[in-house]
Amino acid sequence: KPKLMAQNAAWPHARTLRARAAKDTVLATEVTCMKIAILDGAVLNPGDVDWGPITSLGDVSIYDTTPTEAVAGRTRGADVVLVNKTPLTGPNLEQLDSSVRMVGVLATGYNIVDTEALAARVFQFAMWLLTA
Repeated sequence: KPKLMAQNAAWPHARTLRARAAKDTVLATEVTCMKIAILDGAVLNPGDVDWGPITSLGDVSIYDTTPTEAVAGRTRGADVVLVNKTPLTGPNLEQLDSSVRMVGVLATGYNIVDTEALAARVFQFAMWLLTA
């Protein structure tokens, strides 16, 4: 229990987002084809990683890099947005389409995401640690 409290102290919105995510969870059988936008493909995969597992999940758009001003356009209509270096700040999150159901950070930290704005938008948030 102290570990959970420490997590919530580090990010006070965690409990709220977990509760909302539990209510909004979609069964895999409900989703026929997700639209996934990967905004930092070149950072994540310089050519030696197989995108197959992710592309098997649906319609995937992979951008090498994404300037801040292009976030809204590149994520339009997406169900899932995955980033590594592209900052997702309050103004960017406000511009995301209502179709976005999850934002994921494919990195070891989440300092590029405005967590307060994320909590206000009721997005699910996930962070994956990429290891070799």
